[in-house]
Amino acid sequence: MSAKYLMNPATGSVDTDENWLTDKPTWEGDQQAQFDTLIEVASLDGRFWHEIEVFANLMDDDLREELHSSRDWQSEQEFLDAYAVAHLAKFGKEFTIN
Repeated sequence: MSAKYLMNPATGSVDTDENWLTDKPTWEGDQQAQFDTLIEVASLDGRFWHEIEVFANLMDDDLREELHSSRDWQSEQEFLDAYAVAHLAKFGKEFTIN
């Protein structure tokens, strides 16, 4: 299972939800409000992080829907990883975004 990754939109910092929760008690101010501003993101390469909609707009519609309805995904990253494998199997080339 892939980790759930969250980004701080103010700083661009990305970490797992577990690490954000571990650090949360050290934050100044309203910790829950700050945590609630984090957005779930995913990455194909571990360097460039985007909300899943960026990837979904470039995915094959039929493959995306088939995969999405096949099970409950624990994170956007888990779904993206599975889509990349399925895309390679179906089309014979890696799923990329430019």
